[in-house]
Amino acid sequence: MPDIAPSPALLRFAQRQSRIAREVERRAEARHFLAEPVVVQPVDSELNPLGSPQAGVTRDISPSGIGLIVEERIEYDLAAISLNVDGEGVLLLVEFRWRRPMEPFEYVGGRVLRELDHLP
Repeated sequence: MPDIAPSPALLRFAQRQSRIAREVERRAEARHFLAEPVVVQPVDSELNPLGSPQAGVTRDISPSGIGLIVEERIEYDLAAISLNVDGEGVLLLVEFRWRRPMEPFEYVGGRVLRELDHLP
């Protein structure tokens, strides 16, 4: 995946949103609230890249899902998400389930389908 970084404004916004969400958490499943840069690559059902990747920032992550804040609207349902976890590069296949404006950005949530070794 290409090395794409989120804008400083997006990173600051996501860090603030992650702190706020941590304070009001009520879910039974443990979520980790952290603002980490990610690369979002849209893919088809065969995992072939579609279009250009975009930068995003995590808001929260759990074993089964991920919340991202992105600058550009996500119009697709399936993506490979590249992120670092404890210094290790991880590639996740995510199915986006919902989207909502979080002005001036967009907040999207998805179900983690599985970890990927690589993209074709």
